[in-house]
Amino acid sequence: MVRPFFNLLFPELTGIAQPLSGEYAGRRELLENISFFTGYGVEAGHLIDISRLFGLDVMGQCDLNVRIHKNQNIEALRSMSYRILKILLQRADDMGRIEIFQDISDSLQIITGVKNSYSIEKLKVWGTERPPMITIHEYREKRNIVPEEPKNADQGYVKPLPYTASLMFHKELIIPRLKGKTKSEVITELLTAGKNRILDPEEAQKALKDNWEVVTTPINKNIAFFHAFGDFADDIVPIIGLSPEGIDMKLPDKLTIHIAFMFLAPE
Repeated sequence: MVRPFFNLLFPELTGIAQPLSGEYAGRRELLENISFFTGYGVEAGHLIDISRLFGLDVMGQCDLNVRIHKNQNIEALRSMSYRILKILLQRADDMGRIEIFQDISDSLQIITGVKNSYSIEKLKVWGTERPPMITIHEYREKRNIVPEEPKNADQGYVKPLPYTASLMFHKELIIPRLKGKTKSEVITELLTAGKNRILDPEEAQKALKDNWEVVTTPINKNIAFFHAFGDFADDIVPIIGLSPEGIDMKLPDKLTIHIAFMFLAPE
């Protein structure tokens, strides 16, 4: 799948013999400047970004002779191929080689059943894009470094793409008008919006009970920030809801909340 896709939209990468080999190494100064996709597809994303940012001449290949690889079952391969295809499409869109007019679904529809009893089921394929390590303040502080632009601007260098959460923050996780009027109602409503991404909503609700804070703004559009970490999520789940009328959370000075933001993540 990957090689035909490269041939179509990234022909400069068709010389890569095994784009999904699973065995590669790189220098810190290069790897810390590129994004990391979670799950399958991290290699394909790296090949595209390294070529885009640093050029083909920084990459090399070597023959490791025979490698015995035990393939996954067909169910796992479905998810893997869909995740990889999704990353390839995202990068092609990011770089202007194609134009995608709507969000790419997280749901993979598969046909299940035997003989005359078939049905279509939806399988969730999770994943997101992590920003380059060089953009993380704590990482730069620990290593006492400042990010620098690669020095190949004379070779048509293209600046790094801005980090976006396009694979993480979907329209289904945005509630333009919350119905809940109390803290408990709003938490339940936000969790319901993210139910397809949350492994255990009940445990998440327990964790959120006391993990929240309020941010006030000069325009009186105050924000409630709910956050929790645990086994109820296997990836970052951000959910946001808006309440033009305001939410009564029994705050001092009778403050009302107009924006509710929920952030769930694995420990």
